[in-house]
Amino acid sequence: MSLSSSSLPTVSRRGGLAPSGLSALAAAPFVANLLGAFAGRFGPRNTAQLTLVRGFGSAALLILFLVPPAPVVVAVAVVV
Repeated sequence: MSLSSSSLPTVSRRGGLAPSGLSALAAAPFVANLLGAFAGRFGPRNTAQLTLVRGFGSAALLILFLVPPAPVVVAVAVVV
């Protein structure tokens, strides 16, 4: 995880990502921690909902193989 998170800014910048996109990429883990505080209240309540959420996260990662430009990398980093 640390290897991928440390190489994302370099790859994104070489891919043409603007500085505002790099700042969004850097803020993604902090946003995820903030949203994690609400996971118990707004998260999945049963196994079917959990399956749906995990499937959505997996689909977001698979998009990277289909559309690899830098804005998609930032979007997937925010979603996942």
